[in-house]
Amino acid sequence: NLVSVSLTVDKSWGMMEVISSKGGYGYRCWPDRVKGEGFFLAVFKKQGASVEYRNKVKKYNAAAVKEKKIAEAFIKTELPIEWIMQGKYLAAIHRSHYEDINLLMERLRVRYAGVEAGLVMHNNFMPEHPLAVCAELRPVMPMIDLTEEQAVSLLRKEDVAGLSLSVGLHWMGYKERGLGWVKSLGNRINNYYPKEWRIRKR
Repeated sequence: NLVSVSLTVDKSWGMMEVISSKGGYGYRCWPDRVKGEGFFLAVFKKQGASVEYRNKVKKYNAAAVKEKKIAEAFIKTELPIEWIMQGKYLAAIHRSHYEDINLLMERLRVRYAGVEAGLVMHNNFMPEHPLAVCAELRPVMPMIDLTEEQAVSLLRKEDVAGLSLSVGLHWMGYKERGLGWVKSLGNRINNYYPKEWRIRKR
């Protein structure tokens, strides 16, 4: 049996406590009142005798040493991070969360954890979009600082005018904030901004 638990919440957090018709407690985090996209949470406590649980985690999803070295050569950070595999992608997580995330991934279907940085192909690191916009993990390559007009074109997944780039992958940003990746092929530039994230309205 489970019983609903009421939480002591600091009013400055902006969370709204609600009570259901059956006396259950819930907490609404509206995006206009808290920092984030908004979510809902509720806490339930199991009644009866407690059972001690020992965390014996199998590191079955840890990244291979070779792949970790390739990824670490592409990224610079001051944080202590660990690398895990999410399908074919390497994801970076803070070392303090490593065992907890491993435990969850062993027992639940975790859709996403950490920062999905990229994948290794033919001994080369192929970065993904989350790495481009992450403030804590920075690619070793310099950021190309765009004008406002160029940045909007990138975010619309359009051709970015006025760029003179060497052949290869480049990290794009605006006012020192990462925005995405482009690849120069010499005669054209491919915009790798995610299609599902692009700006549509004009």
